[in-house]
Amino acid sequence: MASHRRDFDESLEWAQRALQADSAHQGARALAGNALLAMERYAEALDMLSGVSRYHGLTTRIHIALCHEGLGHLVSAERELRAVLESDPTYLTRHAAVAMYDHQPFWADVHAHLARVLRLRGDDEEARLHYHLAKRVDPTSSFWWAG
Repeated sequence: MASHRRDFDESLEWAQRALQADSAHQGARALAGNALLAMERYAEALDMLSGVSRYHGLTTRIHIALCHEGLGHLVSAERELRAVLESDPTYLTRHAAVAMYDHQPFWADVHAHLARVLRLRGDDEEARLHYHLAKRVDPTSSFWWAG
């Protein structure tokens, strides 16, 4: 609940209490990683999130990517975000004769994060594509391209 109030210090404190009882608790590791990420403590967040099962959720993988981005590990951030997109039926069927469309803001956010990482890596052409896909998935989003 503290994380939903954006009280990341308290959220981290609760996660650390849970980890004292069970250092391998997946939910507590994810909560601590999320709080550390919000506090821009990327290395600590990455360490915490790396102990969370890849099957714990796509959001955890995105948080891992954001940690890599914050640390300047852009290749690793790109790899994580592309792995997340492999779960998007819209992205997987984009070249099919009859493509599926899933207009959920979650996927727009993933495309926007990937576009930002690609832009930082100097791949403006593919970054534009992913900004376009973000807008296509969620036309109400406020993603923009300043290039």
